[in-house]
Amino acid sequence: MVTKLSAYDSLLLKYKPRPIRSQREHRRTLQQVEQLIRRYGPHPPRAEGELIAVLSTLIESYEVDQFPRRKPSPAEALAHLIDAKQVTKAEVAQATGIPRSTITNVLSGRRQISKDNISRLARYFCVDPGVFLPEV
Repeated sequence: MVTKLSAYDSLLLKYKPRPIRSQREHRRTLQQVEQLIRRYGPHPPRAEGELIAVLSTLIESYEVDQFPRRKPSPAEALAHLIDAKQVTKAEVAQATGIPRSTITNVLSGRRQISKDNISRLARYFCVDPGVFLPEV
C-alpha cells in the first residue's frame, strides 16, 4: 500500500530540520529560510509557512544560545528612549521635573537614576520602570 505524503511531510523530508549546533548549520538554515521567502513572498502556502516557522524557531534557539543579549544599562536605555522619542534632554527635564544636569550626568555615567526619577522617566516614556534598573 502506497501512502501519499502531505505537502508538509514532503517538505520535512526535503529540508530535514534538526537542532542547529554549528555556525555552518546556522548559515545553511538561514539560507533555506531566505530561499523559501524569496520563492513564496510574504504569504507562503500553508505547508511552506509552517516550515518557515519551524526553521525560524531553530534559528532563534541557536542565536539566543550563541549570542546572548545583555540588558542595556539604565543610561543606555535612557539615551535610546530620548533618541526614539526625538526629544532633547531639556524637554525631558521640563516634562519630568528632573534637572537637566541630572539627566546629563546619568547619560554620561557619572550618576545613577534615583527611584523617584525612575518613576518619573517611566511615566514620561510610557515604559516599565524596570527598564531603568541596573542588571543584577
